[in-house]
Amino acid sequence: MPECVVIETHSPQAKGRVERGFLTAQDRLMKGMRVAGVTTLEQVNQYLETEFLPWVNATLAVVPANADDAHRPLEKHHDLAAILSYVEKRQVNNDYTFPLGREDLPDRAPGRLHWTARCLRAGREAAGWFCRCAIP
Repeated sequence: MPECVVIETHSPQAKGRVERGFLTAQDRLMKGMRVAGVTTLEQVNQYLETEFLPWVNATLAVVPANADDAHRPLEKHHDLAAILSYVEKRQVNNDYTFPLGREDLPDRAPGRLHWTARCLRAGREAAGWFCRCAIP
């Protein structure tokens, strides 16, 4: 079974679809499991795969008007590492370190005391931190 993830909505139409989906799940899914006598996690997974999801796909799924991929291609000037980075501002301490979480990380370019360090991390699996220092 795939892991549950949060999918944010950014338009009233999308929020309406999410709410309708919640109502469908709260109403039909729960009632269907109750009628089927589902009591364990294994039974829930079996019910989802054999009864509920086939019903959802047959009843609620809509075939797109145009099956072409609507994603735009990634252009050369797009830097995914920068776009997907988490950025925090930190003040460099007098010993040329800056706090990040529970650690004091060394500043790679010391020379002025009151720099602001921007720590960029591309994704959760990044091996380390790339620190870019700029004078405020």
